[in-house]
Amino acid sequence: MMILNTLAEQISSNKVRVLWRNGTQMKGVLAITVNFSAAEKDIPVIAELIAIRYLVVEKKVFGSVPKGGSSIRLCVGSREIPQLVKEQENNAFAGRFAGFLAGRMAGIGIEVSDNREFMVTEEEIRGCEETFILDEPGHYGERHEQVDTPAMGKVWVTAHAVQRYQERDTGANGETMKNPWSSFTKRIMNPDLQQTPLNARARIHKLIAHGSETEVWCHPSDTLRFVLSIGTDGSKYLVTVFERDNSHW
Repeated sequence: MMILNTLAEQISSNKVRVLWRNGTQMKGVLAITVNFSAAEKDIPVIAELIAIRYLVVEKKVFGSVPKGGSSIRLCVGSREIPQLVKEQENNAFAGRFAGFLAGRMAGIGIEVSDNREFMVTEEEIRGCEETFILDEPGHYGERHEQVDTPAMGKVWVTAHAVQRYQERDTGANGETMKNPWSSFTKRIMNPDLQQTPLNARARIHKLIAHGSETEVWCHPSDTLRFVLSIGTDGSKYLVTVFERDNSHW
């Protein structure tokens, strides 16, 4: 199990210091200034989520970018983070920064702890501090992950779609897959995916359910269907997954 500990300390209305460690020797501190509009109470939570994404995906504190979250445990200081990951559909602004934990890192373990043991000391901070000044949320505020697929083109993958895929694609004994993100992206990267036509009734149902034009894609030999919602600007969002023989659809 790979463990990352983070602890956010607000030092002014828009400045946060995030202490972090992976084990007892690999540790540091991120000084994050949030210049974009956000509620002051959300600033420490947002900063801690930015720090987690930077450390896991960009700094690669685990040696490489994990294929999923099942082998990772986060020990976070902000009590709001576990709830933001669970409630990705409530549209909270701070929740945008937790989207990658519910999607790419699906299955990750999160616990809350304010334990400072083995974190950098005040004397050590100056020598290991990394500084971030964010005028815009940028990619840290993207609720969804974009995947450039051979067949469907660039699609934004929602956490809801990954969750539904995980529910519908269990093993023979009903066990939960270990790396849902890796398995899911492998499926949608298949170059043989094809768009399948919808009958009038199904088309109306999809429009009502998703509020926009929809497309359904699948592999000819597979029962899983991937539903895309098309934005007014042409952006494609992979919003859910269903089984061909599911009468609900």
